[in-house]
Amino acid sequence: MAEANHDIAVPKKLKAQAPHEMLESEMPKARKRTGRRPLGAPSSREALLRAAVRRFAALGYEGASLRMIAADAGTAPALAVQRFKSKAGLYEAVVEHLVERQKPTLEHVRAIAEKAAEEPAESLREWVRVLVGIGSDLSDVPALLMHEASPAGASAASGSVKAVCEDAAGRAEALHKRLIEPFRAASLPVLERAAQAGVLKSRSPAMAFSLILGALAASLLMPLSRPAVSPMSGSGQPDADAAGAEEASSAGNAASEALAEELLLLIGAA
Repeated sequence: MAEANHDIAVPKKLKAQAPHEMLESEMPKARKRTGRRPLGAPSSREALLRAAVRRFAALGYEGASLRMIAADAGTAPALAVQRFKSKAGLYEAVVEHLVERQKPTLEHVRAIAEKAAEEPAESLREWVRVLVGIGSDLSDVPALLMHEASPAGASAASGSVKAVCEDAAGRAEALHKRLIEPFRAASLPVLERAAQAGVLKSRSPAMAFSLILGALAASLLMPLSRPAVSPMSGSGQPDADAAGAEEASSAGNAASEALAEELLLLIGAA
């Protein structure tokens, strides 16, 4: 009786090839990798908000476009539409973004107001320093307000002059209501205590607030020259780079202190 052949039949094509010699079409398909932002980079939403703040401050609402903002953020315009629906939706998100950034400062100012009755002079000086710090952190807000207060530069393509002005008035009102008014309400007790103690020479704390805020806004829109610091990038010397960064920080602090002193002089409190 003939023995049964237990050999498994192997296709000739596979017999002729070692595993590492398989055709590319026969290899398992690798999954496509989706693009991701670099580690430590802001999220696409955060990047769009930051870019929008800069563009709206530089060009105004009517002058900026979603395409510009998306390009600045390194994303596609379609992603901006997907996240914010429209340019108006993005502007509303920008206002909310600035409100969130201001919240820690409001808490700080309220804490200063609580001790202003006992230390009116020092509280006023601390408040002015906080105000200067806000200027550095929210330096685009004055430009945003300025654009919405004077929308005459809007293009004719954006609609009738009346419609543009009404929209601009609404945006300006939103900025005042969400950003300026809360800070004013938190700040007035500090100025009132300083006036009662004779530290603030102004007869109207509310007027003093407007004067100092206006002066700060002007300094941000037309910054005074600051001490120049030589760039050290690419030097290949960590100690030198660190020294350059320290020098720049020191110069910035000195400029902020000088601005604070000038603001105090403006309201007769230096």
